[in-house]
Amino acid sequence: MDCRDITEKTPIVNNDCLVQIFELQKELIDHYVKIEGLPPYPLNLDLKQNQLLIKDFSARIVEELGECFESYIMMEKVMFNENGPDQDVAINHLQNLNEELSDALHFYIELLIFSGIDNSGIFDYINNNKQNQRYSLFYDGMVTKKNTIGMGLYLMESPTPYYNCGTWIISDKDLKDEFLRGGRYLGTIGYKERFKVLLWDITYNLQMARNALKNKPWKQTQMLTDKFTYRQFLCETFMSFCRLFVFLGMTEESIMEIYFKKNRINKFRIVSKY
Repeated sequence: MDCRDITEKTPIVNNDCLVQIFELQKELIDHYVKIEGLPPYPLNLDLKQNQLLIKDFSARIVEELGECFESYIMMEKVMFNENGPDQDVAINHLQNLNEELSDALHFYIELLIFSGIDNSGIFDYINNNKQNQRYSLFYDGMVTKKNTIGMGLYLMESPTPYYNCGTWIISDKDLKDEFLRGGRYLGTIGYKERFKVLLWDITYNLQMARNALKNKPWKQTQMLTDKFTYRQFLCETFMSFCRLFVFLGMTEESIMEIYFKKNRINKFRIVSKY
Protein backbone atom coordinates (compact mmCIF):
# COMPACT_ATOMS: atom_id res chain seq x y z
CA MET A 1 0.00 0.00 0.00
CA ASP A 2 1.27 3.48 -0.85
CA CYS A 3 -0.06 7.01 -1.19
CA ARG A 4 -1.70 6.21 -4.52
CA ASP A 5 -4.17 4.03 -2.60
CA ILE A 6 -5.40 6.89 -0.40
CA THR A 7 -8.69 8.26 -1.72
CA GLU A 8 -9.67 10.27 1.36
CA LYS A 9 -9.72 13.96 0.52
CA THR A 10 -6.90 16.01 2.02
CA PRO A 11 -8.17 18.70 4.42
CA ILE A 12 -8.23 22.20 3.02
CA VAL A 13 -5.30 24.25 4.32
CA ASN A 14 -6.60 26.56 7.04
CA ASN A 15 -4.89 29.66 8.44
CA ASP A 16 -1.93 27.54 9.50
CA CYS A 17 -1.57 24.05 8.10
CA LEU A 18 1.38 23.35 10.41
CA VAL A 19 -1.12 23.36 13.28
CA GLN A 20 -3.10 20.69 11.43
CA ILE A 21 0.05 18.65 10.82
CA PHE A 22 1.03 18.76 14.50
CA GLU A 23 -2.44 17.62 15.55
CA LEU A 24 -2.45 14.74 13.07
CA GLN A 25 1.05 13.65 14.11
CA LYS A 26 0.10 13.61 17.79
CA GLU A 27 -2.74 11.22 16.95
CA LEU A 28 -0.18 8.84 15.45
CA ILE A 29 2.27 9.27 18.32
CA ASP A 30 -0.41 8.40 20.87
CA HIS A 31 -0.66 5.01 19.14
CA TYR A 32 3.10 4.62 18.76
CA VAL A 33 3.58 5.21 22.48
CA LYS A 34 1.43 2.15 23.15
CA ILE A 35 2.72 -0.03 20.32
CA GLU A 36 6.46 0.71 20.60
CA GLY A 37 6.55 1.38 24.31
CA LEU A 38 7.76 4.94 23.73
CA PRO A 39 7.81 7.36 26.66
CA PRO A 40 5.16 10.09 26.74
CA TYR A 41 6.04 13.43 25.19
CA PRO A 42 7.66 15.85 25.75
CA LEU A 43 10.79 14.00 26.76
CA ASN A 44 13.15 14.88 29.58
CA LEU A 45 16.10 15.95 27.39
CA ASP A 46 18.66 15.31 30.13
CA LEU A 47 18.10 11.54 30.31
CA LYS A 48 20.50 9.33 28.36
CA GLN A 49 17.82 6.93 27.13
CA ASN A 50 15.72 9.83 25.84
CA GLN A 51 18.70 11.32 24.03
CA LEU A 52 19.25 7.97 22.30
CA LEU A 53 15.63 8.01 21.14
CA ILE A 54 15.96 11.57 19.84
CA LYS A 55 19.11 10.69 17.92
CA ASP A 56 17.32 7.72 16.42
CA PHE A 57 14.55 10.01 15.15
CA SER A 58 17.05 12.40 13.58
CA ALA A 59 18.84 9.50 11.89
CA ARG A 60 15.50 8.37 10.41
CA ILE A 61 15.02 11.82 8.88
CA VAL A 62 18.43 11.69 7.20
CA GLU A 63 17.72 8.17 5.90
CA GLU A 64 14.44 9.25 4.31
CA LEU A 65 16.03 12.32 2.73
CA GLY A 66 18.71 10.09 1.22
CA GLU A 67 16.01 7.89 -0.32
CA CYS A 68 14.26 11.03 -1.59
CA PHE A 69 17.42 12.09 -3.42
CA GLU A 70 17.91 8.57 -4.77
CA SER A 71 14.48 8.84 -6.40
CA TYR A 72 15.60 12.05 -8.07
CA ILE A 73 18.69 10.27 -9.42
CA MET A 74 16.48 7.50 -10.80
CA MET A 75 14.28 10.07 -12.54
CA GLU A 76 17.35 11.50 -14.22
CA LYS A 77 18.43 8.06 -15.40
CA VAL A 78 15.12 7.19 -17.06
CA MET A 79 14.59 10.64 -18.56
CA PHE A 80 18.13 11.19 -19.86
CA ASN A 81 18.98 7.71 -21.08
CA GLU A 82 20.23 6.91 -24.58
CA ASN A 83 16.98 5.15 -25.55
CA GLY A 84 14.89 8.21 -24.87
CA PRO A 85 12.84 9.30 -21.85
CA ASP A 86 10.38 6.99 -20.09
CA GLN A 87 7.88 9.34 -18.48
CA ASP A 88 5.75 6.64 -16.86
CA VAL A 89 8.71 5.19 -14.98
CA ALA A 90 9.87 8.70 -14.08
CA ILE A 91 6.45 9.47 -12.57
CA ASN A 92 6.76 6.36 -10.39
CA HIS A 93 10.08 7.65 -9.10
CA LEU A 94 8.50 11.09 -8.60
CA GLN A 95 5.83 9.40 -6.49
CA ASN A 96 8.57 7.74 -4.44
CA LEU A 97 10.43 11.04 -4.07
CA ASN A 98 7.40 12.64 -2.45
CA GLU A 99 6.67 9.61 -0.27
CA GLU A 100 10.22 9.64 1.08
CA LEU A 101 10.03 13.39 1.63
CA SER A 102 6.76 12.88 3.47
CA ASP A 103 8.39 10.22 5.67
CA ALA A 104 11.16 12.68 6.53
CA LEU A 105 8.56 15.33 7.39
CA HIS A 106 6.68 12.86 9.62
CA PHE A 107 9.81 11.95 11.55
CA TYR A 108 10.78 15.63 11.85
CA ILE A 109 7.40 16.66 13.28
CA GLU A 110 7.56 13.69 15.63
CA LEU A 111 11.01 14.79 16.75
CA LEU A 112 9.71 18.30 17.43
CA ILE A 113 6.79 16.98 19.49
CA PHE A 114 9.00 14.73 21.60
CA SER A 115 11.37 17.68 22.06
CA GLY A 116 8.61 19.94 23.38
CA ILE A 117 8.38 22.17 20.29
CA ASP A 118 5.05 23.01 18.67
CA ASN A 119 3.86 25.30 15.90
CA SER A 120 4.03 28.37 18.13
CA GLY A 121 7.65 27.53 18.99
CA ILE A 122 8.59 27.48 15.30
CA PHE A 123 6.67 30.69 14.66
CA ASP A 124 8.37 32.43 17.60
CA TYR A 125 11.76 31.29 16.33
CA ILE A 126 11.12 32.92 12.97
CA ASN A 127 9.91 36.10 14.68
CA ASN A 128 13.03 36.25 16.85
CA ASN A 129 15.47 35.50 14.03
CA LYS A 130 14.46 37.87 11.25
CA GLN A 131 17.44 37.63 8.95
CA ASN A 132 15.67 38.45 5.71
CA GLN A 133 14.15 41.76 4.60
CA ARG A 134 11.37 39.79 2.95
CA TYR A 135 9.99 39.26 6.47
CA SER A 136 8.72 42.84 6.65
CA LEU A 137 7.17 42.46 3.21
CA PHE A 138 5.28 39.43 4.50
CA TYR A 139 3.46 41.64 6.98
CA ASP A 140 3.09 44.53 4.55
CA GLY A 141 0.52 42.57 2.61
CA MET A 142 2.63 40.85 -0.03
CA VAL A 143 1.53 37.54 1.48
CA THR A 144 -2.02 37.27 2.77
CA LYS A 145 -1.77 34.02 4.73
CA LYS A 146 0.02 34.83 7.98
CA ASN A 147 1.06 31.35 9.00
CA THR A 148 4.20 29.44 9.82
CA ILE A 149 4.69 27.32 6.70
CA GLY A 150 3.51 30.15 4.46
CA MET A 151 6.00 32.51 6.06
CA GLY A 152 8.79 29.93 5.92
CA LEU A 153 8.23 29.30 2.21
CA TYR A 154 8.03 33.01 1.47
CA LEU A 155 11.21 33.89 3.33
CA MET A 156 13.16 31.04 1.74
CA GLU A 157 12.03 31.78 -1.82
CA SER A 158 14.98 32.46 -4.09
CA PRO A 159 14.93 35.64 -6.20
CA THR A 160 16.47 33.56 -9.01
CA PRO A 161 14.49 30.33 -9.51
CA TYR A 162 16.43 27.24 -10.53
CA TYR A 163 14.00 26.36 -13.30
CA ASN A 164 15.80 26.91 -16.60
CA CYS A 165 16.58 24.79 -19.61
CA GLY A 166 15.77 21.53 -17.85
CA THR A 167 13.09 18.87 -18.20
CA TRP A 168 9.67 18.74 -16.57
CA ILE A 169 8.39 15.26 -15.70
CA ILE A 170 4.87 16.72 -15.57
CA SER A 171 4.06 20.22 -16.82
CA ASP A 172 1.90 22.62 -14.82
CA LYS A 173 -1.00 22.24 -17.25
CA ASP A 174 -0.85 18.44 -16.97
CA LEU A 175 -0.55 18.29 -13.19
CA LYS A 176 -3.67 16.61 -11.79
CA ASP A 177 -2.40 15.49 -8.38
CA GLU A 178 -0.95 17.86 -5.78
CA PHE A 179 1.02 14.94 -4.38
CA LEU A 180 3.21 15.10 -7.49
CA ARG A 181 3.81 18.85 -7.53
CA GLY A 182 7.18 18.79 -5.81
CA GLY A 183 10.24 17.47 -7.62
CA ARG A 184 8.79 17.48 -11.15
CA TYR A 185 11.72 19.42 -12.55
CA LEU A 186 15.04 17.91 -13.64
CA GLY A 187 17.57 20.68 -13.83
CA THR A 188 20.72 21.17 -15.83
CA ILE A 189 24.19 22.09 -14.62
CA GLY A 190 24.29 22.85 -10.90
CA TYR A 191 20.73 21.77 -10.11
CA LYS A 192 21.59 18.38 -8.64
CA GLU A 193 24.46 19.91 -6.67
CA ARG A 194 22.10 22.52 -5.22
CA PHE A 195 19.71 19.73 -4.23
CA LYS A 196 22.56 18.04 -2.34
CA VAL A 197 23.44 21.27 -0.54
CA LEU A 198 19.86 21.72 0.65
CA LEU A 199 19.74 18.16 1.95
CA TRP A 200 23.04 18.74 3.73
CA ASP A 201 21.63 21.95 5.26
CA ILE A 202 18.90 19.91 6.96
CA THR A 203 21.39 17.25 8.02
CA TYR A 204 23.82 19.82 9.42
CA ASN A 205 21.19 21.52 11.59
CA LEU A 206 19.98 18.16 12.88
CA GLN A 207 23.57 17.23 13.70
CA MET A 208 24.13 20.50 15.56
CA ALA A 209 20.98 19.79 17.59
CA ARG A 210 22.24 16.28 18.32
CA ASN A 211 25.57 17.75 19.41
CA ALA A 212 23.81 19.48 22.30
CA LEU A 213 22.89 16.05 23.68
CA LYS A 214 26.07 15.21 25.58
CA ASN A 215 25.06 12.06 27.47
CA LYS A 216 26.66 9.50 25.18
CA PRO A 217 26.08 5.77 25.75
CA TRP A 218 29.73 5.26 26.75
CA LYS A 219 29.85 8.14 29.22
CA GLN A 220 29.42 7.45 32.92
CA THR A 221 29.13 11.09 33.90
CA GLN A 222 25.88 12.95 33.17
CA MET A 223 25.56 16.46 31.76
CA LEU A 224 22.61 18.81 31.62
CA THR A 225 21.43 19.52 28.09
CA ASP A 226 21.78 22.99 26.61
CA LYS A 227 18.08 22.99 25.78
CA PHE A 228 18.08 26.46 24.24
CA THR A 229 20.77 25.57 21.69
CA TYR A 230 19.17 22.19 21.00
CA ARG A 231 15.78 23.69 20.25
CA GLN A 232 17.26 26.58 18.24
CA PHE A 233 18.87 24.17 15.79
CA LEU A 234 15.71 22.07 15.54
CA CYS A 235 13.77 25.21 14.66
CA GLU A 236 16.41 26.23 12.12
CA THR A 237 15.93 22.78 10.60
CA PHE A 238 12.37 23.90 9.80
CA MET A 239 13.76 26.74 7.70
CA SER A 240 16.06 24.24 5.97
CA PHE A 241 13.03 22.13 5.10
CA CYS A 242 11.32 25.23 3.73
CA ARG A 243 14.33 25.93 1.50
CA LEU A 244 14.05 22.41 0.14
CA PHE A 245 10.29 22.69 -0.37
CA VAL A 246 10.72 25.94 -2.31
CA PHE A 247 13.51 24.45 -4.40
CA LEU A 248 11.30 21.49 -5.32
CA GLY A 249 8.49 23.83 -6.32
CA MET A 250 6.10 22.95 -3.50
CA THR A 251 3.24 24.96 -2.03
CA GLU A 252 1.42 24.83 1.31
CA GLU A 253 -1.24 22.71 -0.35
CA SER A 254 1.22 20.18 -1.78
CA ILE A 255 3.06 19.94 1.55
CA MET A 256 -0.24 19.21 3.27
CA GLU A 257 -1.08 16.71 0.52
CA ILE A 258 2.08 14.63 0.93
CA TYR A 259 1.85 14.78 4.71
CA PHE A 260 -1.82 13.80 4.92
CA LYS A 261 -1.66 10.88 2.52
CA LYS A 262 1.28 9.33 4.35
CA ASN A 263 -0.45 10.04 7.66
CA ARG A 264 -3.40 7.95 6.43
CA ILE A 265 -1.10 5.13 5.38
CA ASN A 266 0.52 5.11 8.81
CA LYS A 267 -2.91 5.16 10.44
CA PHE A 268 -3.94 2.17 8.33
CA ARG A 269 -0.79 0.30 9.33
CA ILE A 270 -1.55 0.91 13.00
CA VAL A 271 -5.13 -0.32 12.69
CA SER A 272 -4.16 -3.35 10.58
CA LYS A 273 -1.16 -4.13 12.83
CA TYR A 274 1.10 -3.96 9.76
